[in-house]
Amino acid sequence: MECVAGEVLGAINKIFAPQGDGDREAGERTLAMFEACGDVWPVCRQILFADASVHEKVIAAQILRRGFLGETEEKEAVLRKKEMFHLLCTEKDRRVSAQLGLAVAALIVRHDLPSGVSELLSSLSAGGGESVLAALEEVGRHLEKERGLSVDICERVVSECFRLRTENQHGSVRCGLVWAKAFEVKNMQVERLEIVLGLFRESRDEDTADILCEAIPCVGGNGESMQVLFQFARDFLWPALCAAMEEDEELARSIFFVYRECLEVFLERIVDSEEIAVFFLNAAIFLTEHQEALCLPQLTAMFWYLLRCEIIGLCPSAKAFFQPYYSQLFLVVERQARLPSPGTEGEEMQRLQSYRDEIGDTLEDCCDILGECGVAEEISERLRTTHPAQWQEKESAMFVWRKLSERIKGAFLQNREDGGVLEKMIESVFFFVLQESTNKRLAYERILDIGAYSFWFCGGSDERLFGAVEYVAPFVREEGPLGDAAVNALRLLGAFCGGRMALCLGGIVSLFLEGRGRSSGLSSTIARIVNAVGYEEAKTVRATVSDHLYGRLGVCLESGDLFQVHSLLSCVFVFFDKEKQFYARGNPFGIDFFFEKWFFVLKSISQKTDSGDILMQIEGVICAVVSKTEGAEHRLGCVLQLASEMVLEKHIEGGFYILAKLIGKCPTEQAVRRTIGCFFQELSSETFYAEKNWPDLVEGCYHLLLKDPDARNVFQLQAVQYGVSLLRQNPFCSATEKVIFFFEEVLSGVFAEHAEEMCRAVLFGCVYYYPRDVLKSGAFFLSKATETHLESVCSVFYGFVSGAENGIGEEKKKAYCEYFEETVKVKNPTRMILLLEKMKDDCRRFKLVGK
Repeated sequence: MECVAGEVLGAINKIFAPQGDGDREAGERTLAMFEACGDVWPVCRQILFADASVHEKVIAAQILRRGFLGETEEKEAVLRKKEMFHLLCTEKDRRVSAQLGLAVAALIVRHDLPSGVSELLSSLSAGGGESVLAALEEVGRHLEKERGLSVDICERVVSECFRLRTENQHGSVRCGLVWAKAFEVKNMQVERLEIVLGLFRESRDEDTADILCEAIPCVGGNGESMQVLFQFARDFLWPALCAAMEEDEELARSIFFVYRECLEVFLERIVDSEEIAVFFLNAAIFLTEHQEALCLPQLTAMFWYLLRCEIIGLCPSAKAFFQPYYSQLFLVVERQARLPSPGTEGEEMQRLQSYRDEIGDTLEDCCDILGECGVAEEISERLRTTHPAQWQEKESAMFVWRKLSERIKGAFLQNREDGGVLEKMIESVFFFVLQESTNKRLAYERILDIGAYSFWFCGGSDERLFGAVEYVAPFVREEGPLGDAAVNALRLLGAFCGGRMALCLGGIVSLFLEGRGRSSGLSSTIARIVNAVGYEEAKTVRATVSDHLYGRLGVCLESGDLFQVHSLLSCVFVFFDKEKQFYARGNPFGIDFFFEKWFFVLKSISQKTDSGDILMQIEGVICAVVSKTEGAEHRLGCVLQLASEMVLEKHIEGGFYILAKLIGKCPTEQAVRRTIGCFFQELSSETFYAEKNWPDLVEGCYHLLLKDPDARNVFQLQAVQYGVSLLRQNPFCSATEKVIFFFEEVLSGVFAEHAEEMCRAVLFGCVYYYPRDVLKSGAFFLSKATETHLESVCSVFYGFVSGAENGIGEEKKKAYCEYFEETVKVKNPTRMILLLEKMKDDCRRFKLVGK
């Protein structure tokens, strides 16, 4: 026995050893071995009753807590429980008794809850110490009401725990509260509530704060208990919280949670008392002002949400009652959002950013109570009264104003005919927002605000719109966030204003033409604005931008500045893609200029770069043009040549994509055939037979046919033959599966007169690499074949399989024939028998005739 006990102790020591010592896995394995044996009680009993060390006893109790009591007879089980209770009541060491208490609790919860609780109560009444209380509390935390415990037993436990409070105040009261909560007791007696509150008055520590959090939800709805709780919150808890915020941040946080529990109890019980409402409102204002110390802004926001949702419903005049409080709250929130002194970084800035992210709901609440006009008035007043040198205050007000932009926008667009009150308030705010300042942070906030309220700038007079553009445009030259914000603001203004932007395009384009700063985003913004304006209104601007883009592309290409090339091409794409006056005479972004000028610079770029991104930009521009082009075969021929070069040299899939667009635009079938023939003549180059190109080639063929159905009738057989020729060059290519899939997809709707050639091409071209899928493809072709073609398809198949030159083993040939036979039987059983008879000479060797 001593040997077994030693092994158990060794195993547990390895599990619970400090990090870095022992072998936890070895300990778990040893322990699992004992668990499999089923009964380690004798070993643990020997350790607990013997003169063992405290550490060994703790380990033995931990084993019992895991439930290693084994399958025993009832008489033996009762004896063991008695010994466990004896150990629990007599053990002197607190560490051992604590583990024994948890072990006893686990035993009671698993095996015999009612009698076990009664025994614990008897032990407690007989003078059981902290270990009995700990066991009783642990049982309470794992209670399940369906296990047979009555409310009477619960009340006995609660009463006994509160009776023993003088000997062990914290432990007994906490245990009683755990049991009260477990049975959802919400009618705590006033005397018990006063006991719990008295504990906190005496100790004021985190432990008693935790007990209070357990107790407060048990307070009943009767007036006396609620009045006691309110007086405690007002006269004692609140002053204690204020004092703790000055002295002990951790204690303040614990008390804060108690305070929150009090508030939720009053909200849940819907206590209709103006005195209580005013107290909690004033307290919430105070907490909001000091939330940095508490680090709990999200909880104060929750306060306001609960107060607004619950208390406002008590009386019709509640909204007016709350307005002054929410006005104060709004100012507090805005003040807390201010940036710290310059140079502040790290944790303080992260805390501020987190706060700014979380105040949205609170600001929404303020709008609900004060109204959008009221909020705008508050911000306008703050901006008006702030000294110019106090830029943090102005920045904070601008930030809050932007945070409310969606709410203000909704009210503005829905109530345009309300007499213009909100219109005037927005104008009042921006009167102060747009006041000049040399501070770049304020300039950044102004630009962000202009972008957020672009709906308002574009919805008023031309003067208002031009003023916004005039303010934002110069900042496009700036690098970093300021320049990015300016570009984005112009984009938003252009999106809202439509053709009116033509009147102020000159200044924006002049900045763009300087080629400084944010050309990446600005180029696309310019293109969208110009296209929104219309051709005639911005004719001069188009010519200027076209000349600039053309010249800049050449310079950037020569200097190797691919980033600028990519940026400029994005602008070119937007012009050609969105251009509505594509056939207008003299349009620098129309069809004539494209083939006279732009096409050649695009071709030059494609020849000088291997950048996939840039080649995709070129592909996009060409496809945008082709999609608008009708007729003009000589022009399409130019594009075809470029597409072929891209496929042969650089961008395979992009070339196929362009070709698909071209085929759909060719005016006659003859032109289609000539285009395809030209393309396949290019494909005859041996360059294509490099294995690395095949997946892209097959993918390109596949997309070519899917993206332009008009090309199928002319192109399908040629594409199949081309795919087969690829496979014959190297049948073990990784693209083989794609080819097979490609055949099935392309031919799914068009079989017609090419059935025999297609079947022959697929069978001869693919069987070397992936025969099983070839057979599936053959079956697929048969399912599409008509009676006329069925015989020819079968002849092709059997002729191929029986050919000795294919090098296919006899077993495989037989398997192929059986598979094919079953397929044809499904298609046409009668016809299959006739065909087999007709081809009996080929089939006899496979023993198929007569089956």
